[in-house]
Amino acid sequence: MQKIRSCAIGALCVVVLGGVVLSAAPDSPLELLSRRLNEANQTIAKWEHSSSEQLALMIFIALCGGVSAVLQAVQRNWTKVATVVAGAAVSTLTTISGLVFDANVHTLKSISLEARGIIRDVEESSVGLDKADPASQAAAVKDLTHKLDKIDLLEVQQAGSSTSIFEISTTAYAEGRQPSWINGKEDNLFSYFVGTATAGSFNDAKVAAEQDSRAKAMASLSQGTVASTSKAYIESVVASAEVSDSYFAFDSIHGTFTYYALLRVPKSSVSRFAVASLAPALATADPEASIRQTLQAYETAFDSKNAADILKISSAQTPAALRSTFDRYRTYKLNLKLENATVSLAGNSATAQLTMKPSGTLSSGALIPSVEKRVTFHFAKEQGTWKITAIN
Repeated sequence: MQKIRSCAIGALCVVVLGGVVLSAAPDSPLELLSRRLNEANQTIAKWEHSSSEQLALMIFIALCGGVSAVLQAVQRNWTKVATVVAGAAVSTLTTISGLVFDANVHTLKSISLEARGIIRDVEESSVGLDKADPASQAAAVKDLTHKLDKIDLLEVQQAGSSTSIFEISTTAYAEGRQPSWINGKEDNLFSYFVGTATAGSFNDAKVAAEQDSRAKAMASLSQGTVASTSKAYIESVVASAEVSDSYFAFDSIHGTFTYYALLRVPKSSVSRFAVASLAPALATADPEASIRQTLQAYETAFDSKNAADILKISSAQTPAALRSTFDRYRTYKLNLKLENATVSLAGNSATAQLTMKPSGTLSSGALIPSVEKRVTFHFAKEQGTWKITAIN
């Protein structure tokens, strides 16, 4: 009997200890990804709920406004009091909506739609990953988790939104299993190059696809370029260009990954670097065009943390100040709205007023709030070229 009791106690200890070990085991990459997806879905559900509440409040405010307008047309004693009450309700509810809600209903709907698209892409790309080798599975999950980080950035942006509740902000998101940019993309500011590669390893496919996108960019931008200095500029542009989006699919039957990388290159990038070298041709160019080119060159150099190129066209910062600024950020994009710049000329002086919406990450990895603000660049014409002298 004593032996049976000892065996029972020993078995119980094994079960308990086994449970502790299993509970302490780290989650697999796919389990961590599933947890992140659940958190992201909860965040989006919160945005959608807030948007619905705001929409209902807007409808009620509109109805109160309509009732107030009707009452003003009715000549009765009691309508005066009712009109005052309706007007007060409109004013009070509008104030409350501005205090309670972080962003307007259209912004919330917009970022919810964009975030749902991100989640759909992540879920579709993760299909079959349980059959991939552990190293590729971990690398693929890391890439997908990085995509989900964009939802955190959307939350930061909507929290800093100062748009009116009645202002409309829209964001389109492509439908379908594969993103539409795989078949090509173009806009007024950037040229895009899609690189693709298939390999048995996720990292091999990713690296090869990014290399393919840069090779395509180099081949396209080098057409008609003869001077070695021009080719050097283009190589610098392509090297500093960012992969703005990516997508991959796993073939569980053949065990291969097909990766797509979307490289984004500013259309005026070559001329931007030419401006940084203060090409003599700019001396006779249209002043406003030259100033815009200098702004483009400044943005490209700043985004790539190229202090040397900045100092060629700007005396607004010292080398020490630039180093200090670049050390604080892991990534930083000025996002100058050059298409809306207002240039004012006064002889050999000029100013350019425009908006910018910086984005990026601190050296700690934290996202910086992306808030649009107005900025003024001051210029002086020196030896026939325009240089930045101050920024405020």
